[in-house]
Amino acid sequence: MQLPIWFLVNIFVIRGIGNMTNLSVIFRIEPCGGVMAVFPSIPADYHGSMLCYAHIGQHSGCSESYYQKTKPAAPDQYASLLVELRGIYENEHYGEPVKLVVRNRRTSKDNAAFIAETCRIANA
Repeated sequence: MQLPIWFLVNIFVIRGIGNMTNLSVIFRIEPCGGVMAVFPSIPADYHGSMLCYAHIGQHSGCSESYYQKTKPAAPDQYASLLVELRGIYENEHYGEPVKLVVRNRRTSKDNAAFIAETCRIANA
């Protein structure tokens, strides 16, 4: 069973892992040339996909193999997407606000949070 993306985002952001106030985001250039944001600590499903976001399509899942096909995005390439995401995640209107932290790569903390959250939602 796959849960809707917004259910996972809301559960993660509102309940969080511990007392989460920061949310890692990595900006990448897709093979087609578009810019996407990857949330390395939030699972999109039970199959290991990470939550991602793009101007067109908005929230969806990003498999590890697809992520490996992308390239890092430069700040001028992702600036408008970051503004859009801050309007969602740093806004109290959509739930408990979190601060987006732009990273160049996944951290061990992101990986640990991803595994913990995948296990938590699988057992919910």
